[in-house]
Amino acid sequence: MYDVSLFPKKYQLERIKNARKTDILISFLSTAIIIGILCLMSMFVLNARRAEYVRAVDENTRLAGELASLSQYSKIRDTVTKTIADVDTIVGNEPKWSAVLTEITESAPESVKISTMNITYDTTAMTTACDLSGNASDFNDVTLWITTLQGFEDIGEIKCTNTTESEANTSSVVSFNLKIEILNAAAKDNVVWNEE
Repeated sequence: MYDVSLFPKKYQLERIKNARKTDILISFLSTAIIIGILCLMSMFVLNARRAEYVRAVDENTRLAGELASLSQYSKIRDTVTKTIADVDTIVGNEPKWSAVLTEITESAPESVKISTMNITYDTTAMTTACDLSGNASDFNDVTLWITTLQGFEDIGEIKCTNTTESEANTSSVVSFNLKIEILNAAAKDNVVWNEE
């Protein structure tokens, strides 16, 4: 069979030309629609990313504000921590006062009477000293008491700074002054014992 067309050649060419134009127009419109959809999708994604960015900036600003408000508490915490460390150092280095005072007073012989006791703490040298004055019936009692005191681990060097003997009511009285070094915890660790 043959393809027969009754239209003149001019109309046939125009019809083919119009069909091509329609195909090109459809292709162009399809491409434009696809590009438009892609643009809309990218705008949605871009807007979502911008919203995330704005939220992140707001969160960072909020956290920076909180951090700035907490810095004063950080300074206070540092001050409290330092104070606690200072107190621990001071308390850790001081002797056990009740035990030391009990050792000193209870070790005195009956013939030794303590009249004054002064305890001083030198903050620069971090040393503690006890100044005692009192009376005894004789020098031997004072010497015996000093020897007893030297046996206690909380007591360091003992100096007898003054002794005088006087007569009172037909008996002699010896007045004395002692300077006793009281060892703190750190000083006890530094004591060198002669072990021979």
